[in-house]
Order: sequence, then C-alpha cells, then structure tokens
Amino acid sequence: MKKSVLRKGSAVLLAFGLTIGMMPLPVWAQTVTGDSTNASYSSTTGGENAVLVSGGSATLTSPTVTKSGDSSDENADFTGTNAAVLCSDGTLTITDGSVTTGGSHANGVFAYSKGTVNISRTSITTSANNSGGIMTTGGATMNAKNLTVNTSGGSSAAIRSDRGGGDVNVEGGTYTTSGTGSPAIYSTADIDVSNASLTSNTSEAVVIEGANSVSLKGCTVTADNNKLNGQATDYDNVLIYQSMSGDAAEGSSEFDMTEGTMTCRNGEMFCVTNTTCTINLTNASLVNSGNDLLVAEAQKWGKSGSNGGKVTLNASSQKLEGTITVDSISSLVLNLKDSSSYTGAINTAGTSGSVSVSVASGCTWTLSGDSYVSSLSNEGKISTNGHTLYVNGTAYDGGSTADVTESRVAGNDRYDTSARIASSAYPSGTDCAVIALGSNFADALSASSFAGLINAPVLLNECSSTVNSYTQSALKKLNVKKIVLIGGTSALPAGLASALESEGYAVKRIYGSTRTDTSYQIYKTGEAVASELTGETKTWNSQVIVASGVSPYDALSVSPYAAGTGTPILLTESDGTLSSENAAAVGIVSETIIVGGTAVVSSSVESAAGGSCLRLGGSSRFATSADIAAWMIGKDSAASVQPSTVFGVDSTAFATGADGSYADALCGSVLQAVRKSPLLLMGSGTAASAVLDFAKEQMGLVTGITVLGGTSAVPENWVLLIRDAISG
Repeated sequence: MKKSVLRKGSAVLLAFGLTIGMMPLPVWAQTVTGDSTNASYSSTTGGENAVLVSGGSATLTSPTVTKSGDSSDENADFTGTNAAVLCSDGTLTITDGSVTTGGSHANGVFAYSKGTVNISRTSITTSANNSGGIMTTGGATMNAKNLTVNTSGGSSAAIRSDRGGGDVNVEGGTYTTSGTGSPAIYSTADIDVSNASLTSNTSEAVVIEGANSVSLKGCTVTADNNKLNGQATDYDNVLIYQSMSGDAAEGSSEFDMTEGTMTCRNGEMFCVTNTTCTINLTNASLVNSGNDLLVAEAQKWGKSGSNGGKVTLNASSQKLEGTITVDSISSLVLNLKDSSSYTGAINTAGTSGSVSVSVASGCTWTLSGDSYVSSLSNEGKISTNGHTLYVNGTAYDGGSTADVTESRVAGNDRYDTSARIASSAYPSGTDCAVIALGSNFADALSASSFAGLINAPVLLNECSSTVNSYTQSALKKLNVKKIVLIGGTSALPAGLASALESEGYAVKRIYGSTRTDTSYQIYKTGEAVASELTGETKTWNSQVIVASGVSPYDALSVSPYAAGTGTPILLTESDGTLSSENAAAVGIVSETIIVGGTAVVSSSVESAAGGSCLRLGGSSRFATSADIAAWMIGKDSAASVQPSTVFGVDSTAFATGADGSYADALCGSVLQAVRKSPLLLMGSGTAASAVLDFAKEQMGLVTGITVLGGTSAVPENWVLLIRDAISG
C-alpha cells in the first residue's frame, strides 16, 4: 500500500491508497478508524473524500463535514470517489451531524460495496450537479433516520442509487430537490421509506430503473415536474423504466405505497415504459392536478416495437381517479379489491394495448368516458355513468344494473338493537367488548374510538347491577372474554362489574369525573389499556377529533371514522370550549378535526390546535353528517386535514338523527368502522335534504344500505327516499 499525507486542513494525517476490485478509492481521504465527537472534516480537491471508512467501524457524533472540488470521473457516481463521506467497507454511524458539498459529482453520504452507513438526525446539503443526498451503490446498505436533505443541482436525487444498487432504508425526515432530473428518489436499489416528507420542485417524485423497487409507507410526497430531462418526452410523477445504460439489471420493477399522500402537480401520476412492473397501492391518497392516472407506452428508451410498458396495478382499499392510457405495444392488468373504487376511463381513443380489469366484490368502477378493455371480471359494481364500456369490442350491458341491497338491523329496544348490531359487526365473534350506559350518551360518546382500538362492539346496559339480558346474550354469542366499562359507578354500578366478573369476564373500567373528563381519560389511558387487553402494541392515530359534549349528533356521524382509524374523540365543555387537559391534548397532535359549527364547538379550539386543523360543520346536524361523510370518502382533496384512511360508500348506513335518539347510531359506529363506510343521520322533510343530496352524488357507487333501528326510528318512507336518491 502506498502511504500518503493528507492535505493541509485535515485533522488526521495518514491515509492509504486502497482498491476494491479495479475501482480505486481516494488516496487523499481522511481515513476514519475510530469514534469522534464534534469533529470537523473537509476536502477541497476533486476525486477525494472528506471522510472515508474502508473497514472496521466508526461512530461520528455531531460531525461537521464540508466538501468542494469537482469530478467528471464516473467512479464518483459508481464508487463515491468524490463524495463528502464514503463508507466502502465496514460500518459507519453518524448522528446529529452536518454534511455540505459544493462540487460536481460530490454526493453527500455514500455507501458502496461492503459498506453499511447508519445515519440519523443529520442535515445534508448539496449544490452542484450529479450530487445526491444519500447515495448507495455496489450492493451496500444505507440506513437513514430523520435526516434533512436538500439538493439543488441537476441529476441530484435526495435519495439516490446507481450501478449495483443495494439496500436503502429510510425512516422519517425531509428530502427536497430543486434541480432538473433530480427526483426525490432515484432507485436502482431496493428502497424502503416510511413516514418521510419527499418533495421534488422540478422533477419526478420517484424514478425506478430496471429490476428494482421503491416502497413508501405513510409518506407525504409532492412533485412538480416542469422541466424535461434527457430522453424524457412526458412530465411524470412516478416514472418506472429501463434505460439501456447498464446501470440497472433488466427485470420487473415494483412500486408500493401504503397510506400517506402523493401529490402530482404536473403531468401523469404514473408512467411505465420499456419495462415490466407491479404497482401496489393500499389506502394511499393520490392528488393529481391533471387527469392522467397512468400511461403505459413506448418512449425513446429501448428497441422500437418492443419498448412498451407492461403494468400490473393492484388497488387495495384504494381510491383511484383519472384516465388510463395503454398503447398498442403495452399492457395493463388492473385489480380492484378490498372496497377500492376507480373513477375514470381507459383508452378513450379506442382499442389499443391489452387491458384486463378485475372488479372484486365491494369494489366499484365509475366511467368518466367511453372505455375499451380486452377482458373484464366484475363481481362488484360498474356504473357506466352515461358512457359505453367496450369489452373486446362489444358494448358491456351489465355496467349499471347491479341492485342496491338493503338490510335493517333492529331490535325490540335499544339494548336489543345494540346486541344485533354487534353480531352483524363480528359474525365470528371477538375477544373484547365495550359496555356503556344506554340511557345517556355522555360517557358512551367517546367510547367508539376506544372500541375500534380493541376491535370490539359497543353494547348498552341500564344503570343497574344486573346485566341486561340482550347484552348478556350478545356477550356469550360473541364469545367475549374481556369487557371495558365506560363511565363511573354512578352510571354503571360496581355491582355490574362484580356480576360480570362472577361470570368469568375480565373487567376494566375507564371513567372521569365528567363527560369531558371521561373523554380525556379514554385518550390518556386508552393505548395502555388496549395494549394490555389485546397483547399487541396499540396506539392512537396522529389525529384527534373534537366534538360537542352537549349535543351527540356530530360525534355520532364521525364515530365510524374514529373507530375505524383509532382516532380519539375529545368532548367540549357546555360552552363549547375545551378543558385544560383536552386543550393540552389537542395542542400536541399533528392534526385536529373539529365536527360541528362554532355554535357547538368554540372557535377557541382552532387556536388550541398545535398542528393542522379542519372544521367539518354544516347548517344542521344532517348537513354536518353529509359533510363528514364526504370528507371520510376523500371527496375534499383541498381540505387542510385528509382522512388517514379513505372510506368507501358501498355499505353506507343510516340512522335517525331525531332529538333524543342516539343509541342506534352510537352502536352502529363500530359496524361501519368494520365496513369502512359512512354512517349518515336521517330525518324527515327538508331537514335531511343534505343527506339525500350526498346519496345522489354516490349514485352507482353504493351497493348496499343498512338501516339501523326499527321503523319507528327510521320509517320506510325515509328508506324509500334514500333508495330513490341512490338509484337516481
């Protein structure tokens, strides 16, 4: 090995010229073989690193790393010869640091070959072309947590990989790019990103090349692709392709997105060309300023005549909107499952590439234009919406003829009805149940969110030491083993707990000194109690719901969402304000959802909110119910707070919203949470016009309606109005 002396300004003065295979490593790098705290590292010469780890392990705590000096050598991108930080072998751990580069091909932190980088709470800034934030090649491993990465040069992805790829795992943090050809993620590797913010101000959000993958979970992704780069002919948000450079092996690509939000400000949401890929979307919010959902086509990459895109798109609990175009040498398999919906048109210009569409039971396709597909499997519902669907050249005649099924869940009284609803929600039984007072909504109003957290029904009981016969029957039928009483002993006496325990049930109680305090106690202790009962780690959603503690109706409308997403409900005082404890809780969550107008929930709640805040409130309880339902199904894409889980409308339920009536809707919240569909409050005359207007807007999407309560609560003439609205 050749011994060299580092240039002036380096803290350690010995480095060694090394080679890995035929690829030279820099001789002027500062080779790090031990740990440091608050150290500074720099390099001003092209073709060298400020920090190099080429074996063993090192931990840098609070380092400051600066790198300038240009490079035009392709090894800078393949092996990291001009990166600020390079780990080519061994393990490098960086925490609470700062990395800045100003030279071309000067990537921030580079993992190559046998190197593993573990980096957290560090800022990385690059300003020149071909200078990514974190870079992985040659089969290396990059583990990044809570980074702040900003790149401004061209071809400078924030999360970047190149020849040989590797394994990239990113958790949290913000990743922002501004240059042409600089997506937030460029993948020639297997890249997993969770709970991160990804922004591309000029280029694609994500690019996948060849037999590689990107998986996003709970991420917020925004891209404004407004400058074409290289051979690109279209503006894309996610580009999946195969170049012919040899940087990525040929084969099937994969893009997965679970939950989170992806916003496309210009161009096509997805574009696939010259490759085969699978796109898996699960409960992700896709926001597109244009109308192109997916384009599979030949572009300039590959051999003409065989360079189309072959796509399998799997949508699970997913809402899709927009046009799909598949050219003559491309293909698409579209699978809608798990209550997914698609509103859009396919190949509106006429027959072209092979398109196979499968609509599973509970799923819907609503056409926005004439569509042409090669084959169709439909077990759900297709609404042609005045357009024509052609299947292998023949007009499809079954698109909008599916009947809307109707069912009513009703008992002899509210206790019987609650028991029947529980059986409908959990036909195979469940380990846990929640019991609340049936004669007053106060404590029970916050119970739905907790019931959802433990996957349990809400059953009712009198203020008695005796278990109601209907409730007792339901507990046995459902094979319940654990029970949570909501409310103090003045509502559900200690004798009731004793009676349940004597029958072999494990009983817990959550309560407060007032209804508002009970809502706070559910929020405060719910995670721990739920985790103990289920044996699993249970956590609340990052959102919180604020509702009136005086009037139950707005909380009832939002309760399926609360139960279905594990979102706690906090109640206001009688004057519409929050108690100090509830105000403190609202102040620390990232998103607050207020249900009801300022007449029932004070405007001071907005001021107490620590993060984004959304108010859903109409002119009446019925209008508010419709507004909440529209938000739950993702209709309001401009809302400052989006649903963490988008509900469907295929199994919508209706309950009375009449004064003094709340029990049926309260117990039905968990049923609708299981179904992931809204619960609307219905009334007589013009009072429920907003609900009927909502029903009309869902024409062709609703496959079944459930009426909660008997005919004295929801008369048949109300049901007829609902059916007419849905059927058009």
